[in-house]
Amino acid sequence: RHAPLRWRLPPPVLARQGLRVDASRVRAHQPAPVREILIAAPDVPHDLYQLHQQVWEYAHRAARPGIRPKFLFRADRGVVRVRSADFSRGMERSFRPGVDASLDLAAVLQSSDGRELAVAHDDLPTWAGDKLTAAGFEVLALEVVAYDMRSGLKMDRATGRRHRITLPVASLRLRLAIADQDKALCAWREGLGRGGRFGLG
Repeated sequence: RHAPLRWRLPPPVLARQGLRVDASRVRAHQPAPVREILIAAPDVPHDLYQLHQQVWEYAHRAARPGIRPKFLFRADRGVVRVRSADFSRGMERSFRPGVDASLDLAAVLQSSDGRELAVAHDDLPTWAGDKLTAAGFEVLALEVVAYDMRSGLKMDRATGRRHRITLPVASLRLRLAIADQDKALCAWREGLGRGGRFGLG
């Protein structure tokens, strides 16, 4: 569905510089394709940690042998989309500019004294736009469709105790173009902001 992003010197430039290119070496240096699996989840857990644990089981099965996968996911209307460059199966995906998309971001700011503060609702469009611009995108359209608090119980492995974490989450509908290909590709592959393991970014 998406056209893959690739970067390389065009053949005329290579020819002018008198360079001989080994095609197998060029392929070896290209980033691994990002693959996506879909999980049917009519009852998505509200607890962030429970959701992560459920998704992890599927991500682990889809990963290449011997690899602990790094992955991003997003739950939306009964389906969880999970993508990773560490998957051996699933559909290949890449970023397609100019297409309507959805994104959930942890709307958190750090104060001068180190405390974490939720972004004010009225500031969300500017805050999100600045964050996307810094990540190498050009924002063509952006709408905040929801702003809520999401939480989960985290287990402390050392003590066995649980404590609750809470994140303010802005759900966005947007359309993006690429301003900086390297930055944008990195953000698309690795996520944006906090909470990637909880389905954000």
